[in-house]
Amino acid sequence: MGKEKSSLISSVIFGLCHRHVIQGIYAALWGNVFYFVYEKHHSLKAPFSAHMISNLLSFLPILWISLNHCEKEV
Repeated sequence: MGKEKSSLISSVIFGLCHRHVIQGIYAALWGNVFYFVYEKHHSLKAPFSAHMISNLLSFLPILWISLNHCEKEV
């Protein structure tokens, strides 16, 4: 099996692990991005770092909204 086919299968499994249709689609796409990051850097640190940054960026709007909402309640 070639690298690209393996990447596609791995990305779909990564998406299914998120157990939500929309999140699964995004996770599958990100899984493919992480494959290319790994291929470029040949280190697991690179896709792990990319995953952490992705999680942080998805969390920041939630944090910002919750902090602004709390200020208005006080």
